[in-house]
Amino acid sequence: MKSTLFHFVNLKMRGFIELIKESSEISGQKRGYVYFLLWQDKNLVKIGNSNNPKRRIMEIRTQIFGTADLLKAVETENPSRDEKEYQKIFHHLKVKGEWFKYDNNLKNFIEKL
Repeated sequence: MKSTLFHFVNLKMRGFIELIKESSEISGQKRGYVYFLLWQDKNLVKIGNSNNPKRRIMEIRTQIFGTADLLKAVETENPSRDEKEYQKIFHHLKVKGEWFKYDNNLKNFIEKL
């Protein structure tokens, strides 16, 4: 009897978890972060997004030479959309890919977030 009840509860929980997954997939939104990473040696800022910015920063640090510090990570409902919006705002500072010159306008913008 106990195992039957456990099996029933387990099935209900699985269904609930799948329903939550489907709901987030249908909406197309996944919560996450837009991060701003300063590559000090080059005076460049990477504007990126991640569900785990600390892990992502660690990955980037292994790929670049020099010091890289997280300036800010902003939690958002739609990190991909917001990352693109921030990159559009500073398109005139774009150097390559997601890397932008770190000028006073960008610095002030990040500080105000």
